[in-house]
Amino acid sequence: MLGAAWPLFLFLIALLLWLFPDGRLPAGRWRRTAVVALTAGVLLALAASGSGVAAVAGHDIRVNSSGSLTTEQSGIWDVLHGGLVLAVVASWLAWLALQVPRYRRATGERRQQLKWLYSGAVVFAISVFAGALASGGSSRLQYVVNNLITPLGFAAFAVWFAVAVLKYRLYEIDRIVSRVISYAIITAVLAGVFAGLVLLATQVLPFKAPVAVAASTLAAAALFSPLRR
Repeated sequence: MLGAAWPLFLFLIALLLWLFPDGRLPAGRWRRTAVVALTAGVLLALAASGSGVAAVAGHDIRVNSSGSLTTEQSGIWDVLHGGLVLAVVASWLAWLALQVPRYRRATGERRQQLKWLYSGAVVFAISVFAGALASGGSSRLQYVVNNLITPLGFAAFAVWFAVAVLKYRLYEIDRIVSRVISYAIITAVLAGVFAGLVLLATQVLPFKAPVAVAASTLAAAALFSPLRR
């Protein structure tokens, strides 16, 4: 099912690029258009990723020697897959076209962020395009592209994106790390308080389990805001 969900992953990559650099959709007159496009993209990606779910629901599971799903997925699935691929590629091209003037105006650290992000995006787009072209070629060509060129494109995009994030603070990585650590600590403390109160109420005090769980849940919820501050 996850292997057949590749359309959703393509959409998420496009969304990641469009949310650059501050994680927000465009403001002003383009706001409504962006929301409509995002909603349509989510629905189309979910629909195109449903072939694996349909195969499981129909008990029609056939895999090859590498474990990939080989169940026949034609008809409506071909239409959905083709439509999503065209939409994602069009969004990538539009994104690249809009980023050219932004890159020319950028300076300093922002220019370095853009340089690494654009380089990875271009290599990734080329690898995806090569995979699409090889789909109608010989089996040997498909093997080379699917097992070498396309994975290298994904890896290059991930590595260059990581450089932009870690070295040039793309997406304000220090704030994200700080919040992850703080919320992890809060979660651990609340889980410990909850478990301790349940044990105290059921093993030491004469409370029934449902009452103890309800009281512990309320106590943990009340402690969330003070702990977060």
